[in-house]
Amino acid sequence: MSNVADNDGVAVGDILISVNDEYIVADRSRGISSALSLLEASASMRPLKLGFSKPYLELVVFKNSTSGITDVGDPSEEIVFGATVTSTGASRVVLKGFNDVSGLAEAGGVTLGDYLVFVNGIPVGAGCQFYENGPSTNLDDVTQMCNDQNLFPLALTFARPSQHSRWGSFKMETATTFCITANTIEELGCEFGEGKGSDDIVVTSLFAVKGHFQKMLDSSKDWLGMAVESIDGQIVPTFATPKMITSALRRSWKTNEKIEIMFCNDTQRDRLKGLVDENKKVIE
Repeated sequence: MSNVADNDGVAVGDILISVNDEYIVADRSRGISSALSLLEASASMRPLKLGFSKPYLELVVFKNSTSGITDVGDPSEEIVFGATVTSTGASRVVLKGFNDVSGLAEAGGVTLGDYLVFVNGIPVGAGCQFYENGPSTNLDDVTQMCNDQNLFPLALTFARPSQHSRWGSFKMETATTFCITANTIEELGCEFGEGKGSDDIVVTSLFAVKGHFQKMLDSSKDWLGMAVESIDGQIVPTFATPKMITSALRRSWKTNEKIEIMFCNDTQRDRLKGLVDENKKVIE
């Protein structure tokens, strides 16, 4: 087999575009029928020359977490779209980039100075006040726990002192506690340090993290500049704008917690069309 369109070798998902230099341009069922007819007619011929092209359509299915842990961000926050005009004069909405989003800690209401008191039910820092003769778990222990993949998902319990004792000594009995659960430490979006007491562990910084959609895309592919061909099976109209696309994604995510986006590499598609036109051998 030879690959007349690319020199990277044939891979699963590549498109069969020619059989013994006769090109297939019909799509869907007609294209399949044409390809099968050509293969049957050439089955006894040797050598058998097959031409392939890399696919120009990529279907990506975004789903909300099934673990019960809320994912950070949503399409309107993360995915940035832009508008462009193709070589044929068609207007297209393309993927322009991504925004980082608030981590699970900040999204869950954690603020700077909050105390970390439990990790998966194990008392740490000021949380050890509950246990008179219990373990004394320090910042190094917490760092080790947060890097132990066997402990995930990680349930972190934070405590916030009451207003009148905010700047005084910390007492667990008067503090408000709340829990954040994360699948990975990266999506938590916060760092810990020592508090006033050497055994206290507090939130020292909050930062943005990569969102759900950015992480789900295959990092080996160059997605930037790819056009949005369809959303949930509905073809994107030529008059669509980036704002319309974002609104459609937001509605779909809110309703279904799932989005199917078909991306199109217009450059690859135009190159394939030009290759077929150049050879002037079309089978309907």
